[in-house]
Amino acid sequence: MPSEGGSRPFVRLREPPYVRLPVVGSAVMAKPGDRIRMVVQSIETATQRVIGVVLLLTVLLVVIRPREPNNPTNPLIVVVGLALACAGFVFAARRFGIRPAPWSAKRGNRLGWTLCGATTALAWLTAYTSVYETTWDSRLVQLASALPPDEFSEYYVAYFSRYPNNYAMLAVARIARGMGAIGLNYDAAFALINAACYLAAAVAMYIVVRQIRGAKAGALSLVFLLGVLGLSPWMSVPYTDVLAMWTPIVALALFLPVLRGPTIRGVVGALAGGAVLAVGFVLKVTPVVGMVAVVAVGVLAFASPGSRRRHARRAVATSLIAAALGFGAGYVGFSAWASSSADMPPLTPGVSKVPLSYVADGIREQYRDDGSVVYGGYDRVVNLATWGRPTDEQTETSRELIGEQVSTRGFAGMVGFAIDKWTFNFGDGTFWARGEGQDMAKPLLASFPWRAVGAANDPAVPLWGIHVHLAEILWLFILTVSGAGLLVCPPRRDILLAAVTLLGAGLFMLVFQGRSRYLIPHLPVFCAVAAIGAATVWRRLAPRLGRRAILPG
Repeated sequence: MPSEGGSRPFVRLREPPYVRLPVVGSAVMAKPGDRIRMVVQSIETATQRVIGVVLLLTVLLVVIRPREPNNPTNPLIVVVGLALACAGFVFAARRFGIRPAPWSAKRGNRLGWTLCGATTALAWLTAYTSVYETTWDSRLVQLASALPPDEFSEYYVAYFSRYPNNYAMLAVARIARGMGAIGLNYDAAFALINAACYLAAAVAMYIVVRQIRGAKAGALSLVFLLGVLGLSPWMSVPYTDVLAMWTPIVALALFLPVLRGPTIRGVVGALAGGAVLAVGFVLKVTPVVGMVAVVAVGVLAFASPGSRRRHARRAVATSLIAAALGFGAGYVGFSAWASSSADMPPLTPGVSKVPLSYVADGIREQYRDDGSVVYGGYDRVVNLATWGRPTDEQTETSRELIGEQVSTRGFAGMVGFAIDKWTFNFGDGTFWARGEGQDMAKPLLASFPWRAVGAANDPAVPLWGIHVHLAEILWLFILTVSGAGLLVCPPRRDILLAAVTLLGAGLFMLVFQGRSRYLIPHLPVFCAVAAIGAATVWRRLAPRLGRRAILPG
């Protein structure tokens, strides 16, 4: 069909995912499909904004009524540092919001991939120089990995019978032991393993942010991740937190093609993303919230009609089924491998810790030796009452313990406890570093000069206090720009998926037993959302000041 000029045909352009719908008189006069689309967009927008408000309120709570974690900070220093960081960000937008020659995509990508390698190298150096002797489950698994099955003590058998989910950790620990054949001891082997997990997370995070907000925002996310985790003592700890850190962000990268349209690549990505989340679930339960987020966002996508409604809905449904199948296949396959590689003796059946006992842990307060409160962590009362008991007895005991807490506190008390627990877990920029067992008293094992390199992670050295305060300020800045970005960023399903994943991780810790270290598997997602938020806020600030933003959108 010729155009009015007679030279060019009309071209039907693909409808963008979010458009302003024409309304004549009122929204009621819109077509049924338009009304459904408006409802879905309203839900997506409200969800994204609410999560942004939750993150900003979290920062406010941490600032005005902090709940002291194991590494206390001076509130005044934290408040001043956070204020300076935010003011510096605004000043940078004012001063450097425009450049005469923006970077090319090639130059930006070169910076991003260089940072991926450099930050991973620093993370490995931190892991290698910050090694100390842990005093909790991590140490138990380390000792068990050196034993053949017939030499497991009764306590080891009882432990793995109660926590059979740790067989995957034991399987990885045996791999680390096997690396002795190439001259690496257990700690050096895990430094490499943790660095490899960090690299996988960094690459996936950079890809996600680059696709959404450009290469410079991706580079910023790498700086964030280095600050909150790459330089942390957790890099040296041989346990599930760092081992699972790559799974939520890699799964998010694999799910992105699903959100960009109905393609075979999207279905394959959903299948692989589900399998990756299953691996994370076996290693560390919390990555399962990623599947919940995928289903929630997928349902919204399914309910939103498009120009090719039936085809698009079939693609969404197929992707959700593929994700579920991938999760099931990944769970079965990885569990089978881990069970075989763990090489454990026969365990006692029917005594594993039941989910309700984790809720009983998470609803109680614990007290440290100095009298300070821990909200919803590992609880000795629950542990003694349920250890070695059949699962039905554990469930009944846990239900009674939960009932006691609810009846004692009442509704208002439960709400107050939930706020305190949320603030306690999200207000710890070190993520419970050196907080388990007697870890705080353990010296670094590295010899000179490596010991000097890792001095900032040694609680016996004054640099440790500086490190704790800087980590706290950076973490609160990450939460601040994440919340602000979600408030001002136009609603997008890729950003919404990341935001819902973060909210799910927080709610999981709120309901079940949780430490702030349980956030570690989702730190790359937090850093991705923060970099996207920072780029979005930067672009909002710069034009108001008559400048063009450096960070692309």
